[in-house]
Amino acid sequence: MNPFDDEDDDKLDDYDAALNLIPRLPVATFDSYDPNIPPENGADYLRRVQLEAQQEPNIKVAEQFFVRKPKSYDYHVNSIEENEFVRSPPAFEIDEKSIVPS
Repeated sequence: MNPFDDEDDDKLDDYDAALNLIPRLPVATFDSYDPNIPPENGADYLRRVQLEAQQEPNIKVAEQFFVRKPKSYDYHVNSIEENEFVRSPPAFEIDEKSIVPS
């Protein structure tokens, strides 16, 4: 172990920062906030991001769609000539009704 190697210290700092999930950049509070007015400086922008983050849920779940898989993946080829192309069977089929809006 090299005593002058800072990589281990950087990993520990990142790990400690991940455990302490607190805001790292304090931003001044604003008495009046109008979302229709664009931010004038970095502090206004950060405050807007903080307020939007508070309105969003912490966890978002993506919409599910179902994939039908074939019952068997076995494929037997009787004979193959030297220059013959053999198309593989599809690995799965996607139900278009769940993807394409009606």
